[in-house]
Amino acid sequence: MYQIKLNKVLDLDFLKNFQQELIKARGPIKISSFSEDIFNAGADLNFLLKGSKSEIKDFFYTLANILNQLWNWEDLVVCDAKGKSVGGGVGFIMVSDICFASANFKWRFSEIGLGFGPYVISPFVSARIGYFNMLSLVSTGRWVDYNESMNFLNLAPSDLDLDAENYWFKLSKKMLKPKIEADFECLVQTVTELVVSERVRKKLSEFVSSNLKN
Repeated sequence: MYQIKLNKVLDLDFLKNFQQELIKARGPIKISSFSEDIFNAGADLNFLLKGSKSEIKDFFYTLANILNQLWNWEDLVVCDAKGKSVGGGVGFIMVSDICFASANFKWRFSEIGLGFGPYVISPFVSARIGYFNMLSLVSTGRWVDYNESMNFLNLAPSDLDLDAENYWFKLSKKMLKPKIEADFECLVQTVTELVVSERVRKKLSEFVSSNLKN
C-alpha cells in the first residue's frame, strides 16, 4: 500500500509534492495523519493571508485536482484519521473509501468563520454525506465526532483485512460510486476572489493574530 503522510497544514509546496507522489503511486493508497492529535488542520492561513492571487488560485486548483484523482482512484483509498481535521483537510477524509478513525477523531468546516466556504471540497462532501447534511454542517461549523461520523463515513476497525476486502471495494467503486460533475474552474475562481478580498483577509489577519497570542 502506497503511503502519503499529511503535513499539519496544507500549502502550495506540499500539494505540489503530493501531486508528484500520486504520479508514482500504484495500487491502494493510505493517507496518514500528521500526528496522533491532528489529521490535518486545513490550509495554511499565513499562506492564504500573504499569498498572491495567482498562488492562491494555483493552491485551490491543485487541491481540487488531487481530490478528484483520489475520488476516481481505481484502487482503495484509505485514510488513517487521528485527532482533529478542519477545512481542506476534511476533503481527504471525504474522498477516502475507508477511514480508520481513532476515538479522538473529529472534524468540521471552519471556513464559514473566516468569511468564505469549502468550495473546492464541496462536490466530494456532498457526494459522500449528502447535500443537506453538508449545508447543515457548513453553516454551523460544528464539530462532528467519531460516533456521529459513523452516520456519514465508512469507518472501519484497524484490523480490517484490506486484501480480502479490496476486490469488493474496487468493484463497488466502479459500479456504485457517483461521478463528480462539478465546475472546478468556477469553484476555484470563486474561492480565490473571496480569499484575496479585503473583508476575508481582515478576518484571516485577526484570526491568525489571535491564535498566535494564545
